[in-house]
Amino acid sequence: MDNKKNFFTTFLFLGIIAVLVGTILQLYIYNLIDNKLFQFIITILGSASITVGMGMIIGYIMDMTKNSDEYINYIQERLQDTIISRKFISDLSEESKHKIIEYCLVKKSTHNLLTEYVNYKSEKMSKLCDGHLRGSIDYTTIARKKD
Repeated sequence: MDNKKNFFTTFLFLGIIAVLVGTILQLYIYNLIDNKLFQFIITILGSASITVGMGMIIGYIMDMTKNSDEYINYIQERLQDTIISRKFISDLSEESKHKIIEYCLVKKSTHNLLTEYVNYKSEKMSKLCDGHLRGSIDYTTIARKKD
């Protein structure tokens, strides 16, 4: 892990140097040269240097942010609130809860009778739970076909 930090710290310093070189090229050296072709080349090199340098600096900041404990805890809490929390599901509309139950029962069906059955069962399950849907519901279904 220490080598990784040194690796990215090197990129931070290289990024800062690249931005400074690009700025010097555009602000100082550009004015020293009278030839339009060389001025054009200096402008391109300066812009490229600033762009690459800013990319390195932003990359370093993003890497430090995503690997920090605060960021990991924040993402973990958000995922827990979204995926596991009963509060998230209870805040959904009845139609959204109904769709969750349908997706839990069947992925996708082109058969009309099966779709109607899934709709019927999802309505029954949502009423059974009084609007609170949990992921640990066990259900047993028996189907019979006549004729």
